Amino acid sequence: MENRVLKSLDVKKLSGSKGLIIFFYPKAGTSGCSLEVAAYNKHLKEFQDLGYNVVGISNDDEKANDDFSCEKDLAYPLISDLTREITNQFKVIGEKQSGIIRSTFVVDSDGKILVEMRNVEPTKHIEELLQKLAK
Repeated sequence: MENRVLKSLDVKKLSGSKGLIIFFYPKAGTSGCSLEVAAYNKHLKEFQDLGYNVVGISNDDEKANDDFSCEKDLAYPLISDLTREITNQFKVIGEKQSGIIRSTFVVDSDGKILVEMRNVEPTKHIEELLQKLAK
């Protein structure tokens, strides 16, 4: 797959017909993050059928995210936010060393936030999100 790891968040380019699901995860390769990316991968077609594409973001470097994406065979891109520009914009930086509070946002193609879910469990929120978007 091309573009497994992106350097920036281009909402207009990445959005589906209704928008984009952006999820933030603390650390590539950890158990919780592995469960989360796999769950998004499993439900990707359902999200796409509802009109939404998916992108994951962490502060890991590009190699770590590329290895993680390849290992999990992800069908959506990851973004390495080394400058913390995106994570600061969405206010998902926490006090822990990993820095990121696990959070999910749904935005329209103009970047307007439609759904905000903060401090979520790795997999449970994905089912909840599917139900919200299907209504």
